[in-house]
Amino acid sequence: MGKPLQLGRYSLFAEIATGGMATVYLGRLHSDVGFGRTVAIKRLHPHLARDPEFVRMFLDEARCAARVAHPNVVPTLDVVTIDDELFLVLEFVLGEALSALMRATQA
Repeated sequence: MGKPLQLGRYSLFAEIATGGMATVYLGRLHSDVGFGRTVAIKRLHPHLARDPEFVRMFLDEARCAARVAHPNVVPTLDVVTIDDELFLVLEFVLGEALSALMRATQA
């Protein structure tokens, strides 16, 4: 990805992971007073954003995750809609992906 995609007060940078329903990107929160924070931004695949059932599931995921307060669950910080696309803004946690750890333990 060249120039970061702007999503209101967020910038979307490099892809971190992708799955069947969404892609997760490294992002950055920017405020008017210079505050910034690294975040993860989960973007519903554009072709699924046109399907009301997938939109409902994505928003249900955001609602459920936002109600969970546990050290092992990444907090949902925001939900953004821009140009008929949905994005979940999540706390960014630096570390190995669970899938990589699971592959390493199986090897």
